[in-house]
Amino acid sequence: MDTTYQPSTLNQLSAKGGKWYVFVTKPTELQSRPKEQVRRSTGTTDEKLAKRKQHQITQNIYAEFDKALGRDPLVELLKPHWDEGKFGDDIADFIKRLGKVEACIHVWMSPNTDRKLVDSLFDHLNYQEALEFKEFMTPKEDPYPDHIKVPKLEALGQFINELDGEKNTRKIPSARLSKTIINLSGCPTITEFMPNYMAHRKWDAITEKNKRYIPTHIKKCIEIIGDLPVDQILPTHATQIAEVMEDSPKNPPYSNATIRTYIGSLSGLLTHIHDNETNLHVNPPKP
Repeated sequence: MDTTYQPSTLNQLSAKGGKWYVFVTKPTELQSRPKEQVRRSTGTTDEKLAKRKQHQITQNIYAEFDKALGRDPLVELLKPHWDEGKFGDDIADFIKRLGKVEACIHVWMSPNTDRKLVDSLFDHLNYQEALEFKEFMTPKEDPYPDHIKVPKLEALGQFINELDGEKNTRKIPSARLSKTIINLSGCPTITEFMPNYMAHRKWDAITEKNKRYIPTHIKKCIEIIGDLPVDQILPTHATQIAEVMEDSPKNPPYSNATIRTYIGSLSGLLTHIHDNETNLHVNPPKP
């Protein structure tokens, strides 16, 4: 049996008052004629709104296919990534015994699991299951205050020295701004989004002089807060950037207007990611 469905398409039908419809080709087992399709109205003539509705409508249609074919979509999704010898059960029996979340965690912890697969797992979890899975994936914040955290980091650096048998030249993060980055979600970092951002057509209307300073400004922000995955950037990072630049020994010091320009450059990148590169197929949406 074919275990994948055709991707949906979005089409505007003038005969239906210009409303947008989602089309999905039925799996072969359910077709009464070749290439038979299911179509569902998005209920809107607004293309942007229709695109936002497309994913959920498509998932609803897929669920109907699953029911008609007697399939479990999560089992079908996890099966190619499931190591029965390692986990002791086939995927269906494992889920019956320990639940969906435990199965998702096992697959997520496998070294070859990619971000796209992890994102798609949420389509098959209810709200409580999604919360539990997300909580497991999210790194816990170190509860200790800085006067305890920094010696711990220094001790870790010394331990690394002893393991490597050589001097560790890496700078230990300061008590003020820890740059320890744990990227469990696999979200791209600031610098990984930079090429697409600088190639975007918005720059066609901006002078080359203004454009060429943007990477420098963003690089300065990265020096301060680290090359963070963009889903870990918080409003407090803007405050941290401002504080570090204000305390800089640079002479003359950075003016408030200059600091705002640097932070504004990073903010522009984040706005671009939000508007152009956000994955709407997960809840909540993320880059």
